[in-house]
Amino acid sequence: MNTILQVEQKKVVFRSYKPSTLAKDFKVMSYIFKVEYIQQVDMFTQTMHVECCVLLEKS
Repeated sequence: MNTILQVEQKKVVFRSYKPSTLAKDFKVMSYIFKVEYIQQVDMFTQTMHVECCVLLEKS
C-alpha cells in the first residue's frame, strides 16, 4: 500500500480479489486518488467470488 501511495504515476490500475478488501484499501488511498472507473469481473462463475478492477487517478 505504501508503494502505491508513493508512486509518481497519475493513474493506477488496482485489482482486488475481494470487494470488502478493496473498500478497506481505498479508504486509505482516497486521500490521494479518486476512482475514475470500476469494473466487477466474475472470473469464477461457479463460485461467489468476484474481482474488481479499478482505475484510480491522482486528485
